[in-house]
Amino acid sequence: SMRVIAGMMGIPLTHQADFRRWVQGIMSHSPEQVVASLQAYENYIRELLSQKRQDRQADLVSALLDAQVEGEPLTEQEIVYFCTLLLAAGFQTTEHLISNTLLCLDEHPSARAQLWSDPSLVLSTIEEVARFLPVGPRAVRTVTRDTEIGAKQIKAGYRIFAWIASANRDEERWRDPEVFDIQRSPNQHLGFGSGIHFCLGAPLARLEIEILLQQIIERFKDIQRIQDIPLQLVESYNVYGVQQLPIRWQKR
Repeated sequence: SMRVIAGMMGIPLTHQADFRRWVQGIMSHSPEQVVASLQAYENYIRELLSQKRQDRQADLVSALLDAQVEGEPLTEQEIVYFCTLLLAAGFQTTEHLISNTLLCLDEHPSARAQLWSDPSLVLSTIEEVARFLPVGPRAVRTVTRDTEIGAKQIKAGYRIFAWIASANRDEERWRDPEVFDIQRSPNQHLGFGSGIHFCLGAPLARLEIEILLQQIIERFKDIQRIQDIPLQLVESYNVYGVQQLPIRWQKR
């Protein structure tokens, strides 16, 4: 996912290590790390914009420099914010959705066998993973006006946690919500958000994972997690995923 998003943005792969460090800092529990990592990333993007102004190329950053909204070009700050969102939406979340997909298939061998026997279920498998084990299990929202939710009064200015993972398993909304069902239909989950907050990187993430799963099924008879290596979750308040997922496979 790093190579894909870096290639789309026209960023040299030599900066891959920097990008990974910045993302880890942005997603960390430490406010100081978040601020420092965001500043370092924004400084890099501003330097990149300066280069692209002199030498346009066939990449997304160059396209943003030429883009207009109602006849007006985007400001530098708007482009920087857009690129910051792309970093989160196009790299780490996609990376974790890939590992969450393999983790779900490992923990539900009957679903894995079903997918291997019928690869046409790849797309519905991705949607069920986004419901069952969402990368973004919760979202932070600021209340804009006094309101009432579930007989509770919430004042304007309050910040609330919206538990997406809970909504995705709401027994009043889903049939057998605790069952991992790769044929679930319809599957209108909130794993990619909703409305104006719908994930910017969802189409790219879906495409990357679709290609990856198809290649895995085509090349390997089976793929399983190495059980005696304990999983370690990423240290983040708003992202769910593992730091690494050791696997073994059988070639066809």
